[in-house]
Amino acid sequence: DPVTFQGTRLDYSFKDVPGQWDRIWVNEGSVNNVFNYAIVKNAYIGIQAETLPFEPNTAISSNKLILNNCEIHNSSAVGLMATNFIIESENTLITNCGQYNFLVTGGGRYIFNHATIANYWPDGVRQTPAVHAQNYYQDINGNIQVRNIDSLNFKNSIIYGNIDNEFTTEIIAPGTLNYAIYYSLLKTTSGLSGNVGNNIQNPGNTSIFADYTIHNYRLAWNSPAQNAGVASSVFFDRDGVTRN
Repeated sequence: DPVTFQGTRLDYSFKDVPGQWDRIWVNEGSVNNVFNYAIVKNAYIGIQAETLPFEPNTAISSNKLILNNCEIHNSSAVGLMATNFIIESENTLITNCGQYNFLVTGGGRYIFNHATIANYWPDGVRQTPAVHAQNYYQDINGNIQVRNIDSLNFKNSIIYGNIDNEFTTEIIAPGTLNYAIYYSLLKTTSGLSGNVGNNIQNPGNTSIFADYTIHNYRLAWNSPAQNAGVASSVFFDRDGVTRN
């Protein structure tokens, strides 16, 4: 059974009100934080993982945030935010955030297998993509710090939503940003280059999910993502159904 992080107002009218509490904030005080079957909903930022923000010249952390079969939903700002960290994730669902579902600033390593990152934010106009990665950030002194994003990897994943460009990157030299996207479905106007292959990009006016309006992100029966993945180390989906 899942463990749920949410606000204290449990009455029905607050069921899907974003921004009811602040965030889960992971810094350098603990090692390799693991979330299994966690539901994080209705926060300002769902989970923020970063090196200590008061150290201007901090290096990329050796610590990991590990997300297994987790869901981050309905954050008023950002679902998952990372700066100079390592995130490894399987069977993650990040949906409906006011700004970004997944935001990377600075450096780090980020590996997602079987992730659904979908943004149909219902509470106003959204102009920011579901996934954005930039290899720089502003430190506590107001200076721009540039780092390397060594890996931003998605496999068997979906990055989608209701605006035209749901995946963007921004790079400042001399830092680098290395991404790899395989066997995934993306909605983006960005020209993907480098380590990409067997993806479905901009499938057009077609159903991807069973019914995102009621938070059902299982694949529609005619979804182009059906059987479009590749065998991996993830043998079951979030419902416990075997991935063949």
